Amino acid sequence: MWAQFETSGGTGSSPVAVLLFRPGKYLGSAWKPTGFVSVTGSTPISVTVTYRWTNPGDANAFPTGGPVSSTYVGLWDSFFRFGELPPANA
Repeated sequence: MWAQFETSGGTGSSPVAVLLFRPGKYLGSAWKPTGFVSVTGSTPISVTVTYRWTNPGDANAFPTGGPVSSTYVGLWDSFFRFGELPPANA
């Protein structure tokens, strides 16, 4: 299970958080809240999150970084990530 939280009144570059749950328990955040995040797939036990980011010289509304995707699979009281994340400085 998952929930996506967006910044009220925000833009595409405003932080978005994807939070992961199992019934009755919060498991953690998919990654740090950042802009240009979208949930691109889900099953009862997984969620796929796609990330984009701005590179130097990009207009704030038109990121050229990415996309990369990670799939988060919830098992018991934790989750496992498969796939890629944006660069640490993104």
